[in-house]
Amino acid sequence: MKENKTQEDSSIIKGVIAKHFGISIDEFESLDGGFNNKIFKVSSENGKSYLFKRYFKDDRNRLNREFSAFKYLRSLGETRLPVPFFKDEDKGYAVYSFETGIVKSGRELVKKDLDRFLSFIFKIQNIKPIETKQNFPNAVLSTQSAEQFSNVILEKIKKFEELIKTPKTSPDIVNFSKGTKVLERINGQIKNLKRMSGDSFSEEIDDSLMRLSPVDFGPHNAIFKDNGDVCFIDFEYFGWDDPSKIVANFVTHEGSWGLSNENIRYFINKYRSESMLPKDIIDRVKIFVPLQALNWIGILLWSFTPQKLESRKFADSNFNENKYIKYLFSRIKTRLDQLDVLTIK
Repeated sequence: MKENKTQEDSSIIKGVIAKHFGISIDEFESLDGGFNNKIFKVSSENGKSYLFKRYFKDDRNRLNREFSAFKYLRSLGETRLPVPFFKDEDKGYAVYSFETGIVKSGRELVKKDLDRFLSFIFKIQNIKPIETKQNFPNAVLSTQSAEQFSNVILEKIKKFEELIKTPKTSPDIVNFSKGTKVLERINGQIKNLKRMSGDSFSEEIDDSLMRLSPVDFGPHNAIFKDNGDVCFIDFEYFGWDDPSKIVANFVTHEGSWGLSNENIRYFINKYRSESMLPKDIIDRVKIFVPLQALNWIGILLWSFTPQKLESRKFADSNFNENKYIKYLFSRIKTRLDQLDVLTIK
């Protein structure tokens, strides 16, 4: 089955490259790293390499969000992104430039690296909705208040609650939920944050203060090049969102795990001191950091569901479900053990 799938992918890619570039393929390589999509490096006879991406089909319109984001931002002079060559929405693929370099873990990042991430955030947050001719949708799971964001988190754990009530669900997952009391702890933390925030928890920001965001923004989606440049990838959730969330997501992201407390403070404080947004909007970072930490536990819980497991299987023909579930157990336990709410003064 795996060999047939590989041959099918190879045939499709060869046809696409020949049609659009008029060249033949010398090498074809399936790449690891995608949780939702199939990614291939295609080396052509002219010595150039391309990235061929087959998108998992769901209700998030991943292909169009990403392709349109790269095309639009590059039209504004932003070159720290792959070049989008062409797409076929019906067949669910797109071709981009293949970017070479290394990916750093959160632990490996130094302040100079963090400045590069901040520079990109400042660049896209200078784009105001009223100034944008292109009609981008809201980002995937976009919100305009802390309360709306908490509801997004609660919706994720609701899916997990439904899963553990299903008779076919593995007893290991059910026992894990009971043993860790993960659902009770998330609900309790959200109630505490709501109580500490008062009325501001439910206050919505105006549409005019929403900003473009790739959403899944972290070191795992940045390619550091030999010449010192960086290329940002994975904009499948791109759209308008609360500007505080991208900052909070970066410092709590799975891809940023290992980022030192010193660097977390540096990143947040520099954003707060240099952002051109109104102070009351910038200060929302204080509540969104602990919410994002909870959101990541919600994401990991959601990953147990059949829908999310199906996307993993689509992306990886060697997917081992039992191994992946054990990985989820480990990551959730680690995050619960370090769930102390990060206070930002």
